[in-house]
Amino acid sequence: MKRLILILSLFTLSCNYPNNNKAVQQIISSKNKDTLKTSDTLRDPNSYSFLTNLPIRQVANLILIDSIKPSDNKVTFDCMDSIHSSNIDSRNFYFPVFLKIVDKADGALAETVGEPLQIYVEKFPKEFIERANNLSDEQLQSLASFIGFELYNDYDTEKGDIEWRDKILKKCSDCNSIQLHKLKQFIELVIAARIRIGNSK
Repeated sequence: MKRLILILSLFTLSCNYPNNNKAVQQIISSKNKDTLKTSDTLRDPNSYSFLTNLPIRQVANLILIDSIKPSDNKVTFDCMDSIHSSNIDSRNFYFPVFLKIVDKADGALAETVGEPLQIYVEKFPKEFIERANNLSDEQLQSLASFIGFELYNDYDTEKGDIEWRDKILKKCSDCNSIQLHKLKQFIELVIAARIRIGNSK
């Protein structure tokens, strides 16, 4: 009944004031747009729920081909967390997605990249250092900086650096001498980044 009265009022208003017809249409149109914006969060790139109704691999592929921009939302976080999955096929699939996210990360998203990466390196150091063979020095430096930021938050001491280094090396007990050497080099980059971040605070 209230809807009927509103419609009749708008109709009467537009009949009595023909010049105002455009203004009435704009009000109705803007109200519809506002309703759509708030109701369809699954298609709103600024919403935490953006694309959460799609399979995560489908979203990951969209990120890979630059169809959508990674952001600080659930699907991006799920893609990043998948790099330390217990399933190697998942890790193989999501690592390139993770690199794409890192490449595009800024603002709030950039602050979240280090944690899943740190977990991955701690759980699978040998696998990580093998993947590092395909990364540029610039990419390695970037990844080290993200982990360095996390270490600054977790440890922020020389003792903490040593504990973290020993934990990684112990987990890589089946690494050969070349892998160990590369891993130690990466750990040095991480610690240098942690110290740099600490000195800049």
